[in-house]
Amino acid sequence: CRWLLPSEDCDPFGSYGSCQELTDDFRIVLQGHTDSVWGLTTVGKETDGVVASCAADGSCRFWKCAKSEESPLLATIETTEGRPTCIGAVETDSNHCAVGLDTGRAVVLDVERQQPVVTFQVAGDHPDVQQINRLASHPTLSVTITAHEDRHMRFFDNKSGEQIHSMVAHTDGVSCLSVDPNGLFLVSGSHDSSLRVWNFETKTF
Repeated sequence: CRWLLPSEDCDPFGSYGSCQELTDDFRIVLQGHTDSVWGLTTVGKETDGVVASCAADGSCRFWKCAKSEESPLLATIETTEGRPTCIGAVETDSNHCAVGLDTGRAVVLDVERQQPVVTFQVAGDHPDVQQINRLASHPTLSVTITAHEDRHMRFFDNKSGEQIHSMVAHTDGVSCLSVDPNGLFLVSGSHDSSLRVWNFETKTF
């Protein structure tokens, strides 16, 4: 999918048209979810042009963003472990994406086979684990980090699904998360109105 951006010399304080002004060459509408869409991501280089979405209707959908007479919907996967709240590409595997759920669990989906391949398991007995608000994968290590409403960030092995680290990151729910392109730092944001930059290796800020 493409965005129609204003030119660099336009008036920054002037109004800009709505999406209705997009030409047919640029506009692609993806319809299929029956409830609010919570997340979007592009998936890998080998599956060029594929967009993954997750929604409150309990499904994850994969779309081909190219002008075609055929339906852009490639596949639909229903999540059985909970309702999806966020979705993100797995940087170390171009055919995989990770989906966070409202149960505090996450699953890795294989785009090519259109099925779950790994479920992340929280270590120990944690009945109070709350939903995942955001997740991000490391650019070179097979690790995905999840940001939870229970103030925790948790680190999981993408291959085994095992939790390899957990920590209280903020004084309120962790709402956003990003890993820098070199994989050295992790940035988290929270409902407590703070942003924290973490050293990925030492897990300190």
